[in-house]
Amino acid sequence: MRLKRRIPSSSHVNLRPGLRGLLVAASLFGVTAEAAALKVMPMGLGTGTVTASGIACTSTGGDCDEAYLATATVTLTAAPTGGSTFGGWNTDVDADPLSTPDCSGTALSCTLTMGVARSVKPVFHLPAGTINPLVAANPSAITPEEIEAYLTNPANAATNTVARFISALPVQYKQSAILMSRSESLQTGTAEHPRILLSSQNARSVFSIGPVPHASYPGSHPDVIEYMQWDEATRNFRFHEIILTAIPAMGTLPPRSRHIEKDDTKCSSCHSTRNVLNRTGIPGTDGIPAGVIKTKNKPNWDPYDSWGGMLPFNRDRLYQGSVDTAAFRKLFNPWTWRANPAIRQLVEQLRLQPPGLPAGNTNIITRYRGGANDGTPRFSFDTSPPVTTEPAPVGGTGPATAYAFNGLVGSGTPTAVPRGGTFITLFHLSSVGGSEGRGVQLFDLLGGLDGDLNQRRIADELASHRWATGSVYVDPRPVALAITKSCLVINSALNTVESTPPGLAVDLSFFTARNGGMGINAVRADTDARTKSVPRRKADIEKLNLDRTGDVYVRTTGPAVNGLIPQYGATTTASTDTSLARLRREVFRRPIDLGGADMSVMGGMLVDREIYGFNTTPVALYRYFLEPLGVSVDKWSMGVRGRSRAYGFADVFDRYKTAFENALEASLTAEPVAGLVAPFDCSALIPAVNATLASLPSATAVPTYTDVQRIFNKGCVECHGGLDYPPYANYGTFLNLAENQSTPGVSPLTQPHGIAVIYASSLAGPLYDRITRTGEDCPFGMMPCGGPPLSKVDVETIRRWIVGANPSTWGDPHLTTMDGVRYDFQGAGEYVLLRDPGLEIQARHTPIQTDQPVGPDDHTGLTACASLTTAVAVRVGPHRITYQMSAEKPEILELRIDGKPVQLGSEILLPAGGRITPTPATGGIQIESPGGTRVIITVDWWAHYHVWFMNVGVQQSRATEGLLGTIAPGNWLPALSDGSVLGARPTDPYERHIALYEKFGEAWRVTKDTSLFDYASGFSTESYTLRSWPEYKASSCRVDKQLPGIPVAEPLKPIPLEETEQFCKAVTDEKRRRDCMQDVSATGEPGLAKVYVTAGQVEGNLKPGVPTLVVPKENDVTSATVSFKWDGTYDKDGDTVLYRHCVWSVDSGFTFKACNAKPTQELARTVTLTSGKDYFWKVIAEDGKGGSTESTTWRLTAK
Repeated sequence: MRLKRRIPSSSHVNLRPGLRGLLVAASLFGVTAEAAALKVMPMGLGTGTVTASGIACTSTGGDCDEAYLATATVTLTAAPTGGSTFGGWNTDVDADPLSTPDCSGTALSCTLTMGVARSVKPVFHLPAGTINPLVAANPSAITPEEIEAYLTNPANAATNTVARFISALPVQYKQSAILMSRSESLQTGTAEHPRILLSSQNARSVFSIGPVPHASYPGSHPDVIEYMQWDEATRNFRFHEIILTAIPAMGTLPPRSRHIEKDDTKCSSCHSTRNVLNRTGIPGTDGIPAGVIKTKNKPNWDPYDSWGGMLPFNRDRLYQGSVDTAAFRKLFNPWTWRANPAIRQLVEQLRLQPPGLPAGNTNIITRYRGGANDGTPRFSFDTSPPVTTEPAPVGGTGPATAYAFNGLVGSGTPTAVPRGGTFITLFHLSSVGGSEGRGVQLFDLLGGLDGDLNQRRIADELASHRWATGSVYVDPRPVALAITKSCLVINSALNTVESTPPGLAVDLSFFTARNGGMGINAVRADTDARTKSVPRRKADIEKLNLDRTGDVYVRTTGPAVNGLIPQYGATTTASTDTSLARLRREVFRRPIDLGGADMSVMGGMLVDREIYGFNTTPVALYRYFLEPLGVSVDKWSMGVRGRSRAYGFADVFDRYKTAFENALEASLTAEPVAGLVAPFDCSALIPAVNATLASLPSATAVPTYTDVQRIFNKGCVECHGGLDYPPYANYGTFLNLAENQSTPGVSPLTQPHGIAVIYASSLAGPLYDRITRTGEDCPFGMMPCGGPPLSKVDVETIRRWIVGANPSTWGDPHLTTMDGVRYDFQGAGEYVLLRDPGLEIQARHTPIQTDQPVGPDDHTGLTACASLTTAVAVRVGPHRITYQMSAEKPEILELRIDGKPVQLGSEILLPAGGRITPTPATGGIQIESPGGTRVIITVDWWAHYHVWFMNVGVQQSRATEGLLGTIAPGNWLPALSDGSVLGARPTDPYERHIALYEKFGEAWRVTKDTSLFDYASGFSTESYTLRSWPEYKASSCRVDKQLPGIPVAEPLKPIPLEETEQFCKAVTDEKRRRDCMQDVSATGEPGLAKVYVTAGQVEGNLKPGVPTLVVPKENDVTSATVSFKWDGTYDKDGDTVLYRHCVWSVDSGFTFKACNAKPTQELARTVTLTSGKDYFWKVIAEDGKGGSTESTTWRLTAK
C-alpha cells in the first residue's frame, strides 16, 4: 500500500503521466506550475472506496496519495462497500469552526482544485444493525452480566473489535478519555501507543484498552478490554477481562475465547488488598476455614493531582510548548493512525473535550480542517494554527533544581525551571469547566470529594474483619471507631496513646512489638515520611514517561520503547533532547498552586496535596492498632500497587473517616458488642476497646502461613505471580508466590509455600534480606521492587514466621506446643503433631502397661495411663519419610523414603530439597526441610516392652496446626483440625478428659487417607488405635489389645518419685527433669532417663556463626570461571566448622545438590558456570553434629 508519494526535488518521476510534459513546457515559458499533494483516508467503522484520477483508495489501503499540478481539478468519488453507507466528507464533532475542510457534505463526489495541498476524510458507516448498542439498566454502572449477555447474543457477533465494542457503549464513555503513555498495568502503555481509560460519568464503570501487543506487556491484546466495576452489593471493585474474539496463547497465558472473564485473577495480582480469588469456590485466603472472608480489590490511581505516566502529567494541564502538548496533538490526529485502522477507528470516537464548555472558553479543543495538516488539534493558545512545532515554553522565573530523579538530594549542576505559562485543562464529563481535570475527577469519583467508593470498600472490609495475624479471632470495630471519633490521641511526650475520656487499658506493648518495635511516635514519623515521598515518586515516574532509559518496566530483550520526548520531541523547540535539564523543565513546569510544595528530597519543586495536619495522626493510629490485627491499612490508599504503602490520601481523608463512622456504627448496631450502643460516644467506646482487645495473642507468636501469603498477595504477586512481565521478566527467578488455584483437592497455598520456604530458610536468606534492604534501586534494592518498603508489621510477621518455634514431644508424651505451653497427651494411636502446607509430622503413640498412672499434669490437671512415641512419619514437600521398627525384626529401626527402605550413611539428600542426617546419638536422625525446619528424633530400645521409644524435637518450625500447634488466646488447647477451638479449660475433670481425648485427640487422629506411615500387609492405622486409652481416673493401667509386633508385657514395679532424681539428675532443663522423674517413677524403667539426657544434648547443640561472603560481590558480572571466596566463622561449642559452597541457577530452587558433596575447611572454590546465565551462591557452615548456618545469598552473572 502506498501511503505517501513524495516528489523528489530533482525530477518528477512520481507525477501522473502527462503532467511531466506540462511542467517542462511551463518551465520553458517561465510559468510556475508547482505540484500539490492530495491524501485520502477513509474513516468510520464501515468500508468503502474513493476513486479519482490517480486515486484508488480503500478502507484497508490502496493508492491513497497523489501529487497534482496546481492547475489540476480532481473529482473524488466515494462508494460504500459490503453494505456500508456513506456518512459524508470530513465529519468531525470536534471540527475547528475557524477552518474549512477540503471536502464537505454528504454527496458521494467532491471536486477539488489543486492549487494547495488537500486532505480528505470520507466516512463510511457499517450497515444498520451490525453493531447494536449495549443497553444497561444503569448506563453509568454496567454489570458483567449485562456484558456477558451482550457477547453471547448471536446478534452481536460483529462486535468483535475494541473500536466496535466502544461504539456500542453509551456515549458518556467516549467523552473523557484518559491516556497513559507509561503504564504499570498488564496492558500496553507507551508513548507511541498509550493505554486508554474510558470512564462512566460516575466512575462506577471504567474500561481500559491496550491498543497493541507488546513484549513488555504479556497478555495485552487489541481485542481485550480490562473492565473495572464497582459492585454495590459487595462494596468492592471487581476487575474483569472482556475478550472480543478468540486469542491464541500468549506467553504464560493460555488461549482465550470470546467471553467476559469475571473477576480475572490476573487483575487481582495488582489490585488485591489481601487475597487472590480462588477459582475452586473458596473466595480467598482469609478466615477460618480459609476463604470465608471474600477477596477485595482497590483501584490503582495515585492521590491527586499529578500522575506519572498520564498524558498530561500535571493536573490534566497541557502547557503551551510542552512535549505533553506535542504528544496530544499527534495522538488525537487521526492521520497519525492512517496505517493502523484499528486504532484510528477507536481514536475517532473519542471526544477531545466533553460537551458543555461555553463558546469562547479557552479550554475548547478542536481539530483543524483542510490542507496538509488537516486533523491537527487546535488550542486557544495557538497563534498560527495549525501548529506543527510547539513554541518555546513561556513562564515565570522558577527556582533552580539539581534533582536527578533518583531519590537523592540533587548535587549536580542545577537547572533554572520556567514555571507556569498558558495551558488548557482536559476535563471529565462529570465536571466540565473549573480547575479540575480528568485525572483529578477520576480520583475524586473513585475515592475523593465527589465519590466515596473506595472509602466504602475499606469501611466494609474493616467492619467484616475478624481474624488477626495468627488466625486469632478479634473484633477491631470498637478501636477503629474510637480512632475515627478521635477518642484516642497521641501523647508524643510520653510516646503513648491515651483516651478521651481516660481509661484506655490496652496492652500497648503488644502493638509496639508487632510494629517491629516502633512505638506510636515512630509509627507516626514513618507514616509522615512515607507520605511525603509521594510527590517525589510521581516525579521519578514521570521522568521515565518522558525518557524510558533505565525503566525496569520495559523488557530488556524486547523492542525499544520510546518515552514522550524521543517519540514526540522533534515537534518541540527542544527537539529530542533528554538531558536532565530538559527533563526538569518538563516535569516541574507547573508552579506550586492549589496545594503546598513537596517536602521531599526534591526541595519543593512539585505540588503536594496531602494535608498532613489532618491526615497523618489518624492514619498513624489506624496503622498502629489495626495492622497488627491483620487489617490492610497499607491498601487503603488508591496509590498504584505498592505506592499505597505511602499512605497518601491527598486532601480528602475526612471523607474516609465519615464513611468509616457510618459503616462501623451500622455494623455495631446489627452485630453489637456488649455494652456498646448508639450514639457510640467515647465514654462507651473506650470500655469496648478494652474488652475486645483484652485477650491478644503473644506478641512473639508464630504466624500462620496464611498470614504470610496475605502479604505476598498484596505486595509481591504483582511481579512474583507467574505473569512474567517486567521487571520480573528481566531479572526474575522461579519465585512464583501466587496461589495455585488450578489443582482440585490441593490447597492453593501448597505451591507458593514450597517456593517461599526455600527463600526463607533463615533470616540471612533472600526473602528477609530483600524486604529489609533500604535502597529502592529496583530490581537490586529492597523488595517489593522500587519501594516503599513493606510495613514494619508485615516485615515483623515474616521475621517471626522465618524464625519459627521449637515444639517437642518427650517421654510418655509430654508435649510442648509452638507457643511454649506444656501438657501431657497419652492417647493411643497415630496423631498429627504438626502440619503446614509443606511439612507434616505424625507420631505413633503406643500404650504401656504400668501399675499407676502418670500425673497429675499441671496444664490439664489430669492423671493418665502412659503411652510412648514409638514411630514417627514426616512429610517434607512431596516426600514421605518414616522411622519405625521393622515388621520382621522389631529390634531394628527402619528408615524409609516414599515407602522404600534406605540406609543412612553420612546423609541422604531429598530430590525435592532437604536432607536426612544422623545425629551424635545412637540411632538418632535429623530430617531437615528445604525451609530449614529440623525434626530431631532421639531413640532408645526398651527391651522389657520390646519397643523403640522416641523423643521428637522440632527446631525452626513454622507449622501451627496439630497436637503441638499454637493455642489461641482464651483457649486451653490448640485448635481442632477444622480450625475450630474448644475455649477455656472445663472446670469438671471428666469434661476435661472428654475434651482432651475424645474431641481434641480424635480431631488430630490419623485416618487411612491421611496416614504417612508404612504398614505391613494386612495392617493400617486402625491396627495401632486404642480409643479407650487412657481410661478416665484409672488406678492401674492395663492394655487390652495387642498391637502389631509389640507383646503385652507385665508392668515393672513403680519407683518412688523421690528415688528417681538420681536417674534424671543429668537432665539440665528443670521442667524436663521433672517429666523424666515422673516417667521413670510410673514405668519403673530407669533407662528412660537416658533418652532425656541424650535428646537434651543433641537438641541443645549450638550452631556455628554465620559465614561471610567475600567475592564475587552481590550482582557482580564475572567470567564463566568464577573464584568464590568467603570468610570463616566459629562454633560456640568449640566444634570444628566445615563449609559447603553452593551455587545454582536463579531459574531453579535451592537444594543441597547445588553444594559441594562433602563439607571442607576450605574458604574458596573455583567453579565453571554457563556463560550468559545468572546464578545465586551462598555458603553453609556445619559443625558435624546437626548444627548449620547459612550466609546471605548473592547473585552473579556469568559473562
